Amino acid sequence: MKSAQENTAIRKVLKPTGILFVAFSFGLGISAAHYLGGRIELPILLVGLIVCLLIRDMGNFLGAFFDHPESYHSNLTLNDPEREDLLSIRRPLLFQYSMLILTAIATLTTILMLRGALVTGGLLLVGIALFLIFFSAVPPLRLSRKGYAELVEALYITNLVPAIAFSLTGMPLSFILIELTLPLTLIYLAMKIALAFIAYGFDSTHGRQSLTIRLGWQNALVLHNVFILSAFVLVGVFLLLGLPWSLTWPILLALPVGVLQILLLQGIANGVKPRWVLLHWVAVGLFLLTIYMEIISLWI
Repeated sequence: MKSAQENTAIRKVLKPTGILFVAFSFGLGISAAHYLGGRIELPILLVGLIVCLLIRDMGNFLGAFFDHPESYHSNLTLNDPEREDLLSIRRPLLFQYSMLILTAIATLTTILMLRGALVTGGLLLVGIALFLIFFSAVPPLRLSRKGYAELVEALYITNLVPAIAFSLTGMPLSFILIELTLPLTLIYLAMKIALAFIAYGFDSTHGRQSLTIRLGWQNALVLHNVFILSAFVLVGVFLLLGLPWSLTWPILLALPVGVLQILLLQGIANGVKPRWVLLHWVAVGLFLLTIYMEIISLWI
């Protein structure tokens, strides 16, 4: 029974939904490189995707190690369900997993270097990603527990992961990658704010920090709306700066979903009965739909 509980708790630490986000973002980087004529070598790209997923997993396990109730740095309250989950995991096991994952990252990165797929620029990106996720999870910074988790995730998932994938195709970084990922970053942050509204009551009573908690729900609501609208305004600006129409119009198809997300959250703020499940799927759907449309537009 203890083993089953431990395995279940470990799966929660891994946060499987994030795997989908990383996979889509990595696919965006590959698609942008394909559009510009980069070489597509599936074995190399598969190893690169595994590295990006492992970096994320390392951060999750290190975070859980320092959140564990046996840790001096843990600030989980006694009635926090996450505390109960972590108690079912042997704390040394979390550290062992973290070190094994770090070893795997080093090994796979070395293989990519030896194959000539990861040169200076790509290696620098992997290093930045490692440092960002590492210091987000461990003391003294622990950014993920100080209300900056959303910013760290947005920078990693929507910027670094596509850039790493792009670099593995032998292409120098291009401005088109910024044109595709910057609006996506804003949509990702809006998604995280919307999801934080769903957990706002729980987080505020259990001492958990998030961007929404730090800002206050009123300011977070305004920022959420600004993020979504600014994302699509940026798409228009990039169109004027030279982004091809063939890459622009598919992204704009996600605009109605963004408007719906704004209306749902604004309605909750105005006292309308919350429709949390719908808000959750709309917020996640907007991010995945936007990145999917970007990928499709780069291949057709």
